[in-house]
Amino acid sequence: MAQYLYRLGTFAFRKRWVVLVGWLLALGITLGGSMLTSGTPTNGLDVRGTEAQQAIDVLQREFPQAGASGASAQVVLAADEGETLSAPANAAGSA
Repeated sequence: MAQYLYRLGTFAFRKRWVVLVGWLLALGITLGGSMLTSGTPTNGLDVRGTEAQQAIDVLQREFPQAGASGASAQVVLAADEGETLSAPANAAGSA
């Protein structure tokens, strides 16, 4: 392995302009190809089938004026008559 790397380094040094032009050519082809094949950038992301996407879809359907970004909501919690919100039966996840 060391001998191979030695030969590669020697070649790169002796033919440094050829190696430099080769690297610049490879970089240009890579950048040019990425510009030609890339689409229009977007800020949206759809991951169909996830709970988060289903929630976003419901929000967009029910409140189209709010938009998906920057939406806010006011949530009011109420316990049944004679109960308190701090009761164990009203704890999060006890549905």
